[in-house]
Amino acid sequence: MKKTQTTLGMLLLISSTLNAQQNAAPSDALTEALNEGKVILNTRLRYGHADQEGRDESDAFTARMQLGYQTGSISGFQALAELEGTHALNGEEEYNPFPQAGKTVIADPENAEFNRFQLAWSGADSKITLGRQRIILDNHRFVGNVGWRQNEQTYDGITLSNQSLEDITFYYAWIDQVNRIFGQDAPAGGMKRFHSNTHLINAAYSGLKIGKLTAYNYHVDLENSAANSSNTFGVSLAGKTTLGDAYSLSYYGEIAQQSEAGDNATAYDAAYYHINALLSRKPLTFGLGYEVLGSDNGTSVKTPLATLHKFNGFADVFLSTPADGLQDFYIVGKYALPNNITLAAFYHDYESDAGSMDYGDEWNLVLGYKHNANWSATAKYADYNSGEAGSPASIERLSVQLDYKF
Repeated sequence: MKKTQTTLGMLLLISSTLNAQQNAAPSDALTEALNEGKVILNTRLRYGHADQEGRDESDAFTARMQLGYQTGSISGFQALAELEGTHALNGEEEYNPFPQAGKTVIADPENAEFNRFQLAWSGADSKITLGRQRIILDNHRFVGNVGWRQNEQTYDGITLSNQSLEDITFYYAWIDQVNRIFGQDAPAGGMKRFHSNTHLINAAYSGLKIGKLTAYNYHVDLENSAANSSNTFGVSLAGKTTLGDAYSLSYYGEIAQQSEAGDNATAYDAAYYHINALLSRKPLTFGLGYEVLGSDNGTSVKTPLATLHKFNGFADVFLSTPADGLQDFYIVGKYALPNNITLAAFYHDYESDAGSMDYGDEWNLVLGYKHNANWSATAKYADYNSGEAGSPASIERLSVQLDYKF
């Protein structure tokens, strides 16, 4: 009840602030702000098939729409409201939308909610946003919006970004609530949302020739999921360079250390690191990467706010890191075909961080087509084969989707 009251209070504060701004501004300024606003429309039609060993197959045919409006600026203030709805066209009985017993999970439940509801103020070098909003930090590894899923993950809180220092972008967020992808009808409270007292600090420096250097501290305190509460300090470097006239090299490196936070009863101190390199000569790109989510005292690095689908294979078998940690060695190949068609292939080889246990391997194939700025289509296939541990179980996934945004 306390968290619900807090969220309602935030919404009332946004509403009252908007009313105050409207009353203070001349009517022509308000009219101009509304006329300069923009409609937000994002629709997606998706078919998903999943077949996990030991479970029945699932088939999900879902439609998702995000519809909203963002006003123009009044004295630096802008308001945004966005509704989101997902409907299972073939019925939820044909698949399992939640991580629970039953059919193979396809985590796109039916749901309707305010996806974003925020008030923002922008000055010369700063921006402050209050309310329900989208938060994506760096490559999504620790904080993201899980945009692949039909129901987007959003955050209730306040964020601040500042660029008053040359080549430096500073970002801070306090998060009161995390609105998760499983929606309002999820069978457990922690599956619906995280009640939170989370602080995110991120500072990026872009003045280096070799790339962007970022340092961060993410203090994640989840009151109704104490085992996922953690404190992470890390640094990353992302860059790109040309090699002669035909080749380009993109590279990335990150290292972090994580320990317990909040009411997490397990003391641990685990390392995270990730390196990759991509060599490109149009139309071909080839790359290698190695990511390690370490383990200490039987507890592994946790990333409950991440866009998890982006990492460790599209079969989604490692959404929760195993207790013994995870090592993911992967190979990437991409080929740009004519007519804005892209073909990509990924291979992952998995082992535990502690004990070097074989966790199996996985193949991913992705075919993408971009018709224009509005229309795009994607087909994605994942085949995970279980290792000597026997868990996670082998699984195949296929998805085909059509996206339109305005």
